[in-house]
Amino acid sequence: MDDPGGAARHAAAGSGHFIQVSSQVGLTTVPTVGIYSASKFAVEGLTQALAGEVAPFGIKVTIVEPAGYATDWAGPSATVATPMSAYKDVHNAISELMATVEIGVPESPADAILTVADAEQPPLRIFFGRGPLEWVKASTKAASRSGRPGTTSPKRRSASERSRPLRFRVATT
Repeated sequence: MDDPGGAARHAAAGSGHFIQVSSQVGLTTVPTVGIYSASKFAVEGLTQALAGEVAPFGIKVTIVEPAGYATDWAGPSATVATPMSAYKDVHNAISELMATVEIGVPESPADAILTVADAEQPPLRIFFGRGPLEWVKASTKAASRSGRPGTTSPKRRSASERSRPLRFRVATT
């Protein structure tokens, strides 16, 4: 059987560490990105199951939950459907929200990820940047209060807060 991720090789060695990049929308979601979010929920489930499967072989697994970074995610490479007029208010609200999101530099967490890769007891999940951990916590809290799955928006930041440089911050769970 093919072993593209090298799990069998790591198991034989009794060590290894898989680093999987996911997204905060794999733990919570917002309107208009349901399909993307569903794919990230799948990544989360698959990777969390993998962590339990390979742990007896000394293999570690960490899921990276980054904030938004300056990539082409929503740029020219994205395929976007023609918005339906019935969703105008939803799209406008999401556009306003996205204008408040701080965008980081994709290379900024590289050293921290390498540190996690070498850790004796790395976390299952690690959050990078401003917002992801807080967003997930707020969504979980909203869902537990209402008794139904939650969607929430990250806290809107004032213009003065957005003008400050984005500082690197790490949180683990």
